[in-house]
Parts: sequence; structure tokens; C-alpha cells
Amino acid sequence: MLKGDLPCLDSTPECIKQLEALAIANSPELKAIDAQIASSSQAVKLAKVQGEDSFAETITPWVSAIAPILLQNSRPLAPFEIRTSLESRLLFEALPTIISGRATSDANQTRNAQSNADLAIKLAQLEKTKAEIAIAIKGKVTDAVITFEQIKDESDLQSTIVRREEVRSKLIEISYRLGEGTTTEQIARLNDFDRKKIIAAQFKTRLRSQALRIQRLCKGSES
Repeated sequence: MLKGDLPCLDSTPECIKQLEALAIANSPELKAIDAQIASSSQAVKLAKVQGEDSFAETITPWVSAIAPILLQNSRPLAPFEIRTSLESRLLFEALPTIISGRATSDANQTRNAQSNADLAIKLAQLEKTKAEIAIAIKGKVTDAVITFEQIKDESDLQSTIVRREEVRSKLIEISYRLGEGTTTEQIARLNDFDRKKIIAAQFKTRLRSQALRIQRLCKGSES
């Protein structure tokens, strides 16, 4: 009943490992960081693609015009084929654009390189933060389970004391009815027995509370 829907609830290494993995998988903090990492990684890819495309988009119209002529001039002419020459106007207009496009592309690539470097630093920081949070979560789970075991041991002890005192109290009750002991002594024994039952109940309450805390940790509903 204390375990709830957890796979286990004890301080064995196997159980703690399962609980830590569950808490890490359900951590809202880690999920948020994973989303940031995915977004930053996508931004790096997009910046790289944009940098590669910028120069190509600038010179594509001119390449489309010049390439067929260069291709024809690079092979032997077929019979009766007239070689096409590049118009000086075409070269005059194309070359500055190509040079400008190359310069613009270089500037964009420099900008993208800096942006990618910044994103890489951000990604490294996010990965570091993610690792630190995961370590903290593992520590919380381990501490919570160890505390649970300690409370459980004390609770079991108090429950054993109560069961023992219950048997002893019944025997004393029989002796009291047979005339042994005073009423004052009997009342004192009953009060002491009640205190022990209260202590046992308090430990059971603490045990349930600690079990619920572990469940919340593993479900990601407690920071």
C-alpha cells in the first residue's frame, strides 16, 4: 500500500536505481531543458543551411545564364555548330554580382559562425545544468528512500512494543481484577500504554507521508 504505483520501495541499490530513473524521466525541469536543447540544436542547423544557401541564391540567375555557354565552349563543336561567345555585357553585369555575392556570403558565414559558437556555448551550459539537476534529483530520491527506511524501522519497533504491551496489559488486567495492584498503578500503566500506541501511530503517519513524498518525487510533482 505504501509503494503505490512505484516499481519498488526499499533502499536496495536496484530499487534506488529504478526510482532515480523514474524521477529523472518525469522531472519537469529536465523536460524543459531538453526542449531548450532541441530548440538550440535546430537553430544551429538552420543557421548553417541559411549560410550555405545565401551565396547560391545570389548567383543562381547568372550561373543559369553563363553555364550553358561555358559548357558548350568546353567540348568540341558538332558539325555546322556555331560556338556561342559570352557577351561582354553579360560578364560585365555578372562578375560584380558574383563577387558581391561571395563577399555577402562570407560575411553571413562569419556571422553564422559566431552565432553557432554562441549557440554551442548555450548548449554546453544547458547540458551542464541538465547533468547538475539530474544529480540533485538522484540525491533527493536516495535521501528520501533512506529516510523512509529509517522511519519504517522505528515504526516496526514501536508497533512491536505496542503488541508486546497489549499482551502484558491483558495479563496485568487479569491480575488487577484478582486484587493485585492498586487502581492508581493500573491507571498509570494504561496511560503509559496509550502513550506508546500514540507514538506508534505517529510513526505510521510519518511513514505514509514519506512514502507519498517519494511517489511525488518519482512522478515529477515535487521539486
